[in-house]
Amino acid sequence: ARSLLQHPQPDVLAGLQRRARQEALPHVVMLDAVARERVDDFLAASDVCLHVLRPDPLFSYALPNKILSYFEAHRPFVTNVAGLPERLARESGGAYCPSAHDMADELRRWVALSPAERRQRGEQAFVYGREHFQFETNADRLEGLLEDLVAGRS
Repeated sequence: ARSLLQHPQPDVLAGLQRRARQEALPHVVMLDAVARERVDDFLAASDVCLHVLRPDPLFSYALPNKILSYFEAHRPFVTNVAGLPERLARESGGAYCPSAHDMADELRRWVALSPAERRQRGEQAFVYGREHFQFETNADRLEGLLEDLVAGRS
C-alpha cells in the first residue's frame, strides 16, 4: 500500500517530507502540487486516499468534490473530519480517524491488506459513490442538456 500526500503550502509540505525521511516511512510519497488534469493519474496510483482537514465545523456537513473524485477513481478514503465525511468514509469502505495516532494505526492496517483486499475496498467505494451520487445518471443528463443547447433546443 502506498500513500500519496499533497499539501497546498510548500513550506508545510517540505517539513512533512523531512519528517517522513527522518522516520523512514517507505509507504508515504509526498508530492508537490500537480495540475488538476493530472490528479486522476495520482489517484489511480494510490490504494487509499487521505482526506485530512483542519478542525472546522463547516467541514462536518460539506461534501468536497475531492471525495467524489475518490469514489470515481475506485478509491476508498480515510478522513479526520467528523460528520458527513466520516459517514461517507465508513459506509464506502474507508475509515474515520479523529487523531493522528488513529490515522497512523489505520494506515498500518492498509499496508497490511493484500492487493486483492485493497482492490475490493476500491470497488466498494466506487459502487457506493455510484449508488449514492449517480455518476452515470448525472453525466448522461448533463450530456443531454448540452446536446439540446448546442442544437438550439431548450
